[in-house]
Amino acid sequence: MIPHLYRFRPVEALLDARDELAKQEIYFAPPEKLNDPMEGYKDVFWSGDLIVWRNLLRHYLRCLLQTTYLCYVMGPKFDCTDLKKIVFSPPENFASASERAIYQKMCEAFRADATIQKFLETLSARPTPVRRDELTHYIRSLHAFALSVMMSEFEALGVKGLFRDLDALRAQAANMKEAVARVAALKPPEPDVAEELFLSSELIMAQMALMQDYNTAPPPEANPVIFLTRDFPASYVRALDELIHPPCFAACFVANPADASMWATYGAAHTGVCLKFRTSPDSEGHPALNLNTIRAWRGLEMEPVYSFAPHQFHKMDYSQTYPEIDFFNSIGRLPIPIMNAVWYRGEHGEFSSCRAARSCDTEAWRENYWEVFQTGATCKTSEWEHEQEHRLLLWSNMHNYQDDASRKLRYNFADLSGVIFGANTRGENKLRIMRIIAEKCKAEGRHDFEFHQMQYSRRERRFRIMPLSLIRFQ
Repeated sequence: MIPHLYRFRPVEALLDARDELAKQEIYFAPPEKLNDPMEGYKDVFWSGDLIVWRNLLRHYLRCLLQTTYLCYVMGPKFDCTDLKKIVFSPPENFASASERAIYQKMCEAFRADATIQKFLETLSARPTPVRRDELTHYIRSLHAFALSVMMSEFEALGVKGLFRDLDALRAQAANMKEAVARVAALKPPEPDVAEELFLSSELIMAQMALMQDYNTAPPPEANPVIFLTRDFPASYVRALDELIHPPCFAACFVANPADASMWATYGAAHTGVCLKFRTSPDSEGHPALNLNTIRAWRGLEMEPVYSFAPHQFHKMDYSQTYPEIDFFNSIGRLPIPIMNAVWYRGEHGEFSSCRAARSCDTEAWRENYWEVFQTGATCKTSEWEHEQEHRLLLWSNMHNYQDDASRKLRYNFADLSGVIFGANTRGENKLRIMRIIAEKCKAEGRHDFEFHQMQYSRRERRFRIMPLSLIRFQ
């Protein structure tokens, strides 16, 4: 078992903005705050019977309608990230009877359209799965039709304002449906060919959006319309990821604290420090760090109960690819009744074969579900191998880790065995760190705390970690 692991920190996080050293806190960052753009990436594919494909389309229509209502209400203050919450809405979650009626009309229009039904039958019969860019392309092809039906119902209720030219929208819908009809009649391309084809299609759409915004800068009040008409299909497909695994937050450590390039990146150009942590084995013998975390909930108010527990270090794997995720068989964040009602139940009460595949052996499904989750959270491409990263993971299907404050977990000072100063750490910051450490050592009666300094060796032509052995607190 590896005895020590190291965590780079800028001085601002340790002393000022977060005061992490005095508070003995470790911050768990969301994927978007980590520097690898592939953090949180899910290699999702869609493959299933007619029931789940029809339910996917109904779910898309419901999310589109609820997003449109939100656009009306919020106006320029509309936040497109709210779609990540809307995808969880149960089927009965409508703001009014009129909204429910519009949704029913939209579903009926799609159900009555022979072209769309033929297209869904084609997808359900495909021997190869549909990947993310391809699904986005199909949703975009149907999007104008969905908008035209929805806005016609809004007009019938006397609600106007988002779209001025409904006739143009209907004409676009007709053209797009012709393209859908052609797709349904074609033999699906080979998986690799399809992936490149639809990747290129999405790249073209992104370029067109950039050129449109460049040529005519949209005013803030136009943002909701732009999102609904242009950006919604891709955003919806991305938001479906939220239904699979809970959000995962990470605290990153390394095995080698002497790498000069790591100091440049994570040690704030050598002005920061590196913390040396002592690991201890968990119940299965894996290296771990004890952290004060939520272990239970108390009372009607669901007050969190904290206590110290070992958190396992996970060694990053730079050799394997991201695990493939079967969407229809991996929806893990919905209660079973909602999952059945939204995704697995057909029009006549029958269940999809996708439900049977996971209900036959629930334990095996659950084991595979969490294995895929952990693999995805600890997988990186080979370009990052030099980091020798180990990370602590934090996740929950509840809402207790959604804000930054809840993801700052306290460690025992006894597990912090040393500090390594960077080559450019300022003297006044070293003194501030030493004074905090001195107080903690005095409080706990410690005499073994280590101080080190990154120092360049001219002879070896590299940086070395040099012990500052004269610094001792009595």
